[in-house]
Amino acid sequence: MYKNNMNNILVTYVQGEKFFNNFDCEIFMKSIYKFKTFEKLCIVKDISDHSVIVLRKYFDHIVFPDHSINFPNSDRFIAYYEWLVKNRNTYDYVFHVDFRDMIIQKDPFEYMKKFPEYDAFLTVEGMKISECQCNSTWAHSFNELLLSHRHNFTDHLVINTGTIGAKYSTFLNFCLLMFTNTNRIAKNYTFDQAVFNYLYPYFIQNPLVKICHPSETPFI
Repeated sequence: MYKNNMNNILVTYVQGEKFFNNFDCEIFMKSIYKFKTFEKLCIVKDISDHSVIVLRKYFDHIVFPDHSINFPNSDRFIAYYEWLVKNRNTYDYVFHVDFRDMIIQKDPFEYMKKFPEYDAFLTVEGMKISECQCNSTWAHSFNELLLSHRHNFTDHLVINTGTIGAKYSTFLNFCLLMFTNTNRIAKNYTFDQAVFNYLYPYFIQNPLVKICHPSETPFI
């Protein structure tokens, strides 16, 4: 059950001045500025002192991770994990978002709090993996790493790992799940979205996971 005496936190990651200076990143930051009902964490790498000053206008916590960030796609999740573990007993819900191509229009935690029976909120993009070339490529590359239980992905909807909401403990488990499955030697780069897309048929069987479709829910 949601605890009124605990905070909620939005978490994101940004790396590099060139990325940070994209116009859509500025749009994202301006979209979260008005929200004072939850905290905001930004894990950063290769960011200038001036950019840190800019970030402090929008985020409560600016963190340079203790360990190296070799592959942002996977390493950001272990950076989230390490920071959140250090700040346990503080947050009830966590909401991860990509730093670009994202606009926050409403408080996402207000939606999650309406459904205390769910531990996780995953968003689908409204299309099948087979209908999207990049997601199809990522999914089949991930398949090649598996010893067994490979999928053909024909009827899988695309899960967007740029928006993941969950209760604190569940989000920590997601971080470890994502990190261990993407941190591997492979012919092709292993994307976080490929991991969750592989797990889609298992997620939909879990009554504690709410799958949020853009045509059916205001969550995305």
